[in-house]
Amino acid sequence: MARISKTDWTKKFQLHQVPPEIRDDTSHILGKIVIAEKTQEIFANQTRKILEAKEQSSLLEPTWTE
Repeated sequence: MARISKTDWTKKFQLHQVPPEIRDDTSHILGKIVIAEKTQEIFANQTRKILEAKEQSSLLEPTWTE
């Protein structure tokens, strides 16, 4: 399983304005958020690489434009 860096934890604690005294209690919930974001980041990056290799990167462009 991927390790969550201290920087990721610090950013989440600051973003959600978690006071230092309750950080141990909130780390489980924030850990799930960080893992979900990292998974999305990996998925998006791999999808982009695969589509570029198949010369189909246009599939990543928005279908509808204003």
